Amino acid sequence: MRLERIRTDPQSFLKHASRAEIILHLGSGRGLAENMRRTGRSNPTVWSWRDRFLVEGIGGILYDARPPGLDPVAEEKAEALAGRANSPPPKHASHWTARALAGKLGMVASRVRNVLKRNGLKLHIVKTFEVSRDPRFESNIRNVVGLYVHPPDHAIAQSVDERTQIQALGQTQAPLPMKPEHPETRTHVQKRNGTTCLMAALDVAAGKVVGQTVRQHRSEEFLAFLDRAGRGIKRDADMHVVLYNVSRANAVRGFFSNKLSRQRLRNAVFNSREECVAAIEGRIEHHNANHA
Repeated sequence: MRLERIRTDPQSFLKHASRAEIILHLGSGRGLAENMRRTGRSNPTVWSWRDRFLVEGIGGILYDARPPGLDPVAEEKAEALAGRANSPPPKHASHWTARALAGKLGMVASRVRNVLKRNGLKLHIVKTFEVSRDPRFESNIRNVVGLYVHPPDHAIAQSVDERTQIQALGQTQAPLPMKPEHPETRTHVQKRNGTTCLMAALDVAAGKVVGQTVRQHRSEEFLAFLDRAGRGIKRDADMHVVLYNVSRANAVRGFFSNKLSRQRLRNAVFNSREECVAAIEGRIEHHNANHA
């Protein structure tokens, strides 16, 4: 019997099996009270599926009269929500929240979140930007980017910057290793084993990095590093240096953030400043040998 197969088939939806069970109990002659007790359904639910079965047969219990979920938010209300989210927040708050918007517009907070998500609006994220006041900013950026993309023939272009206050952080206790379903665990107490500063120059064309770690980053250390970065370059060579530039369009910053910080320093444990320096120098050597 098809109803029995629907009720017992492990592949059946639970709601379909429950409805089939209601009809089977009614067909066996059991009373309403017994049916409600065995199926755990209310009186209106039992009679509703009985009437649907009598009119539409087995097919009637295999579909829902209305689709699940809430009705979609009207376009006008969604536009009003987006406009309100971009308006100044209440005086007692620094920003809008989904709950505050829901209360203002008479909506449910979950529906507010859905509308915001659909429109790509994120109330909890704030990003920063800076507009330069230098009247020559645009022309300077064009010159720097043009130098990277189309350097002059037989010229040398270097991006020079420094990464200061690199901390050699250790652990007061040995970490616990990673296990299935459980990440590596460390104590929240860290031990500071000193700091170092990295001065680096990236050869834009070759992709190689010249680096030097120092305890202090004064002018004398920086001038000494420039001498080191210029070793092997002919005195009459066409030399272009992008220096500092407040982190804008400075190519060596990509090495600092990606190759060094993310791939070597982050989550590393150093028991001394010397270990940290060795790790930095080893990463530069690895980059020059494999990624330049």
